Amino acid sequence: MPPFISSSCLSFMICLWIYSCLYMHSISSQYLDDQKSLLLELKNNLKYNSEALDKLEGWNHSTNYCQWSGVECDNSNNGKVLGLDLSNKNIIGGIDNTSSLFRLQFLQSLNLGGENKIQDEIPSAIGKLSSLTYLNLSTAPYSDTNFRGQVPIEISNLVKLVVLDISFSFRTYMNRPNLADIVRNLTNIRELYLDRVNISAIGSQWCQTLASSLPHLQVLSMSECHLEGEIHNSLSRLHRLSVIRLGINSLVGPVPEFLTRLTNLTMLSLSSNDLTGIVPHKIFQVPTLRTLDISGNSNLEGTLPVFYINGSLEELTISGTKFSGVLPSSISNLKSLRTIFLVDCQFNGSLPSSIGSLNLLQRLVLTANQFSGSIPSSIGSLNLLEDLELNDNQFSGHIPSFSSLKKLKTLNLHNNSLVGSITGKNWEKLLNLESLSLSFNSLDGNISSSLFSLPSLEFLALENNKFSGQLNESANPVFSKLTEVYLSSNNLEGPIPKSIFHLRQLEWLDLSSNSFNGTLKLAEILLSLKNLTSLNLSFNRLSVVIDVDVNSSFPLLQELQLASCNLHNIPDFLKNQVSINTLDLSKNHIAGLVPRWVWGIHNLNLSSNHLVELEPPLATTLSNNSLFTYLDLHSNKLQGTFSIASPKLEYLDCSNNNFTSISKTLCNATNLHFMNLEYNHLSWTIPDCLFAKTTLSVLNLRGNNLGGSVPAEFGKNCTLQTLNLNENHLQGSIPRSLGYCKALKVLDLGNNRLNDTFPCHLKSLSSLQVLVLRSNKLHGAILPITLLVI
Repeated sequence: MPPFISSSCLSFMICLWIYSCLYMHSISSQYLDDQKSLLLELKNNLKYNSEALDKLEGWNHSTNYCQWSGVECDNSNNGKVLGLDLSNKNIIGGIDNTSSLFRLQFLQSLNLGGENKIQDEIPSAIGKLSSLTYLNLSTAPYSDTNFRGQVPIEISNLVKLVVLDISFSFRTYMNRPNLADIVRNLTNIRELYLDRVNISAIGSQWCQTLASSLPHLQVLSMSECHLEGEIHNSLSRLHRLSVIRLGINSLVGPVPEFLTRLTNLTMLSLSSNDLTGIVPHKIFQVPTLRTLDISGNSNLEGTLPVFYINGSLEELTISGTKFSGVLPSSISNLKSLRTIFLVDCQFNGSLPSSIGSLNLLQRLVLTANQFSGSIPSSIGSLNLLEDLELNDNQFSGHIPSFSSLKKLKTLNLHNNSLVGSITGKNWEKLLNLESLSLSFNSLDGNISSSLFSLPSLEFLALENNKFSGQLNESANPVFSKLTEVYLSSNNLEGPIPKSIFHLRQLEWLDLSSNSFNGTLKLAEILLSLKNLTSLNLSFNRLSVVIDVDVNSSFPLLQELQLASCNLHNIPDFLKNQVSINTLDLSKNHIAGLVPRWVWGIHNLNLSSNHLVELEPPLATTLSNNSLFTYLDLHSNKLQGTFSIASPKLEYLDCSNNNFTSISKTLCNATNLHFMNLEYNHLSWTIPDCLFAKTTLSVLNLRGNNLGGSVPAEFGKNCTLQTLNLNENHLQGSIPRSLGYCKALKVLDLGNNRLNDTFPCHLKSLSSLQVLVLRSNKLHGAILPITLLVI
């Protein structure tokens, strides 16, 4: 014992130490209880939607709150809550300025994002959490918004923030206070996510704001923020930028070359803006760049450069631009490339065989370009490829084997010039294939039944080719996942395999325009295909038997097309099909009445039958509540007054019937674009209201007995492109108001009794291509007009 410390003094010091420990323990226990009570109060005030499963049930008095889900404490024993993760809890409310959340004063990380839908403004009390370094108030992309309203100025008090994420809250905005006001003090920010927050600023404003306030910024994500103007060069001062996402804005001007000098740049997304000019080759050659997306800039031009060896690019997206040129063979130098997305551009030439050396490639999408030549067989060695889309190009030659692509899910070669057979391609090895489209080519030979047995296949499109022969029965159709099958416009023949009608998941089936034969019972098809919504058997050599009980339970059809199927009656069970919107029974042998229930169908084609009248009481005037937009009744024997009218009607063809007059009720069809009543027995005069319509593009009344004069009331907003009144008994003059029809291309007034001089007033119609005036009573001099005169 040191001589200067007495025993009594030592005893006092020991007592003081013991007292201090007991006091601190008491304070610590009280503090621990306080943290727990704040969390429990927060839990009790939260509100959830009906989909919420985890309502923080593990938060209770009997357990250690530092072990609760979403709660992070420090590593000492004082129990400070440093982190709180309440993301994806389906919370819809219960967090306002009075919330106990904002009394957790040591909180450093707060996550309220994801699948929460808190329909309130961000509480201003958020500014009390002065220790926050991470704040996430985001919404799951393109789901219902989380927070809404003005971003509060109090966020500027969070000067320790390193990450701020308010992204995808599309009803959130920065107006007053604006972006500059909010980030002015947030100098420690490294990552800033404001996607879909309405900022509404021009480039010189937001760029300079970020450059002056956030010197350490590494991640800048401000897509769909209503940004305008050019990308200002002040952004170049942010030397640490690694990620730049500025898509879906209204940015203009060129892609700045200063971006190539950002030595840490790994992602650059400028998609869906109004950028123009030629993209510098150096953009593609930034050594650190992994993701480049400049798609959706329709006036952006450029070509692909020579790619350097061991380039770091993983995703290359150039779609919806004016990029042209070839895909260089040096693409093989990008050994890390996983995605090539070149859609709707002007690329041409053949694909380099070197593309087969991109061993990590997962998506190769070259849709809607001008690529030509054969498809390189080397693509068949891309073992990780999941998505191969070469559709809408000019590829020719045979389809190579893709049987080694075990992970392939989508194969789309639609609309090319491919030839040859598809048999012997070992399709059965593509066990993960979900979608196969080979339509609109010149492929021939048989269709392998193995395609219908692929275990993962859902979509099969082989229409508009030259496939021939019979379809064989496929194995185990009940286990198939096929939902859509399109085989139309080929040369297939023989009976339709019964296995087709046992594809239980089938929703869309189109076998039209082939040479299938035999007799089919519609009831059997519908009873087997319970999920069917669209069936097209038109234009084969089939006889479809309508043996359906009206009261039977069938799938809810949306489309039924049975043109040229030797039908003798309209399937009566359809009147109970409330969802049907397309019905095509043309070119059959249906006679008698058109039943009134068909007027609830949007697209109706009963042409080329033997129908004679409309079922009463709708024979005179159909209800204005009729839903149809497309109506084709041509080449029947319908008679009486033509008075079909619906406000929604857009296309009408009732030519080659026996109608005798036109009712003015037809003018109630306020959306009518196409109207053909040629070769009926229409007499009297043409209703003036037809020519006053501002929607009509084609009007054909040829070959009737119409008299009187051509109505003179062509409106100033006339939209007619074709007007055919040939072979009638029209008299009088050619109306001067035709000059209002600036879009008119074909005007046929021949074989009437018009008495007028040559219509020089039509010379103002710059779009006019065909003018027919023969066999009238025109007189005087013929003056030149630059068009074809028949």
